[in-house]
Amino acid sequence: MDPLLFFQAVKSGLLIGSVYGLMSVGFTLIIGVMGIANFAQSEWVTLGMILSYVLYTTVGIDPLLSLPLLFVGGFVLGVLVERFVIFKAIDAPFVTQLGVTLALLYIMRYTYLLTWGPFPKEISTWYSVHSINVSSIQLSVPMMIAGILASVLCILLYPLLKHTRLGLAIRASAQNRDLAFIHGINMPLVYMIAFGIGVGLTCIAGGLLSLSYYISYDAGATYALIIFLVIAIGGCRSLLGSVVGGLIIGLIQAVSATVFSPSMKYAFIALLFLLITALRPQGLFVRRGQL
Repeated sequence: MDPLLFFQAVKSGLLIGSVYGLMSVGFTLIIGVMGIANFAQSEWVTLGMILSYVLYTTVGIDPLLSLPLLFVGGFVLGVLVERFVIFKAIDAPFVTQLGVTLALLYIMRYTYLLTWGPFPKEISTWYSVHSINVSSIQLSVPMMIAGILASVLCILLYPLLKHTRLGLAIRASAQNRDLAFIHGINMPLVYMIAFGIGVGLTCIAGGLLSLSYYISYDAGATYALIIFLVIAIGGCRSLLGSVVGGLIIGLIQAVSATVFSPSMKYAFIALLFLLITALRPQGLFVRRGQL
């Protein structure tokens, strides 16, 4: 195999893996703070992709410039969904939580089908077909931008959680909800903000993916699998694990598709998942009760 093709696959895998990490960070933030597995998380990826397309084709806003709007829109919608849907199920049995989030998943997906239609669409900007040469390796400009921006956002999340009062409240809630409540933290407000941030980041990930991939009403089906594999590999409540898990999944996808066949990429991811489950079932990074 040509070494240049291999290294190109590695770089491409790292770039798309950064976006996978960003979308999974949103899921980790929600489950870490609220203790609820949001099975509808991937549908927010689809929403980000659709909104990016709509803003570009109707208003003329470049997908990159629309990313702050995607975050704000996702945050507001996330707050509303958390307050009127998810909040009611926080202390419910797991089966009830599963039913609520699955119901939300299907409502969102078939709303997209009714409004978006069954046919995929794509965003075509002036830089969509451009690539740059880095050490004799061709990299897609849209994917390079997406990977860099996703990495920057993941890095910026760290000081937000570590060095702000909001971050302190979020981390305290993740460690011990009852103790955080006793110390005067407004738990319903923390839940709303954490869910809103998680949804907003996932919408941004969708907007970044729309630069390089077709947009369809059921795109969330693919990204749901990726999110859960990333979380399982990296560790359920670890933000660092989400980022590293995303990079691992991106690398395996790109390298296996190049070395073997694109149809084999999920088989190799499944093999890695089984291997990690056998050797370290809690995931690569585990910080019990912490983010």
